[in-house]
Amino acid sequence: MKNVDDNGFLTLKKSEVLNEETRCRFQYTVCRFSIIGFLQRLMNYDPHLLKRQRGIRISLRSATAIDPIVFTLQTVKTRQDHRILESIHIARREEAGFCKMAARVLRVAHDGSGEYRTVQEAIDTVPLSNTRRTVIRVSPGIYKHPVYIPKTKNFITLAGSDPEITVLTWNNTASKIEHHQASRVIGTGTFGCGSVIVEGEDFIAENITFENSAPEGSGQAVAIRVTADRCAFYNCRFLGWQDTLYLHHGKQYLKDCYIEGSVDFIFGNSTALLEHCHINCKSAGFITAQSRKSSQETTGYVFLRCVITGNGGTQYAYLGRPWGPFGRVVFVYTYMDACIKQLGWNNWGKTENERTACFYEYRCFGPGSCSSKRVTWARELVDEEVEQFLMHSFIDPNPERPWLAQRMALRIPYSA
Repeated sequence: MKNVDDNGFLTLKKSEVLNEETRCRFQYTVCRFSIIGFLQRLMNYDPHLLKRQRGIRISLRSATAIDPIVFTLQTVKTRQDHRILESIHIARREEAGFCKMAARVLRVAHDGSGEYRTVQEAIDTVPLSNTRRTVIRVSPGIYKHPVYIPKTKNFITLAGSDPEITVLTWNNTASKIEHHQASRVIGTGTFGCGSVIVEGEDFIAENITFENSAPEGSGQAVAIRVTADRCAFYNCRFLGWQDTLYLHHGKQYLKDCYIEGSVDFIFGNSTALLEHCHINCKSAGFITAQSRKSSQETTGYVFLRCVITGNGGTQYAYLGRPWGPFGRVVFVYTYMDACIKQLGWNNWGKTENERTACFYEYRCFGPGSCSSKRVTWARELVDEEVEQFLMHSFIDPNPERPWLAQRMALRIPYSA
């Protein structure tokens, strides 16, 4: 094929990329796709930036006899205030677990108009060790019961229509757990008190509110614990006070979500990217408590283009403190309200954490972004250092078997 090198890359020249549609022929299949449309959907890419470079490369190593193509982001470079796409990976549709057609659609409605009255009833019908996506469509309503997705049930999607009126809520606390599921051992303390507990991998939620309704002062009261890999949340709300969102283990992506709380309300040791999310500090406390235990771990939380707001007060909340000595948290291009303390970060009462914690900011703004007054052991990243945190590969590192970018490219958060 013309312009394909020995490594399987197709180079598209600038003039070819700027065309609205490009035709690629490989083996015996002709595939049509819109480069510009893909770039704009995936990364708000400005095609005019291509004027500064020769073109882009597209990997065809996995693309054989597929129509349509599945695009996935492979390499992005950061240059000052913009991102430059260097290559796209094209993978077979069947290689991506998220790109399988839903084998089953279940409907939940608390008024009895669906197949099930509770979300848990629908989850219980999902086959053990299932490999095809099951979409559970949740009708508007307030569902007052705990939800548990065990590790034996993967590829589950919870899909609502509006998070304001589709609410999963319960009031467990670390010292008072009522699951009403006597046959299941879910855990004790903070680990077991989530209103919703997700242990099945490849979980997706869209337009759902996850709430722990325990009142302020109840101690640890988790709205959702996620102990699963390759999970994504779109336009969801996470409501609570202390320990609201427990990103315990695995890789997670959150986009356009609302998260509120007071003390350590985003915590755990997963690898998570939170993009375009709204973080609301309800009272004095700490936004994050990341628990990375060694410099060899790749875990951490990245907040990209988020908004942090408060209750109208000033300087009462920290950006975070290290639950583990090597806790890693990065805020990038994020607006910070006056609720954020000028010091920014807290060492959890241990000066030794100051030598190991990785707390970073990059080009944040707003009255709470006083970089000159931050603690000396946290720092502002430079352009070259922040690149690794701007790419989706931070949580989707395997270009041969990507999970997140394929679904984003096809704009199918729950219907695939």
